[in-house]
Amino acid sequence: MKPVGELNVIGVTKRECLQNKWLTKCKMKMKLKLFLTTMEIHSFYFAADIRPASSFLQMIATL
Repeated sequence: MKPVGELNVIGVTKRECLQNKWLTKCKMKMKLKLFLTTMEIHSFYFAADIRPASSFLQMIATL
């Protein structure tokens, strides 16, 4: 990561940089939570020997 002084030169403040990091972290947490929930649902279908609809499989593929 560049020193804060260099970031200020290109118009990015330290606050914006930290905000960006925080947002990225939140997005990753949300994606992980969605993925784990999806896998939990999928494992239920597998255990019950139910074949999920193709749209469900497409949703998993997009993750």
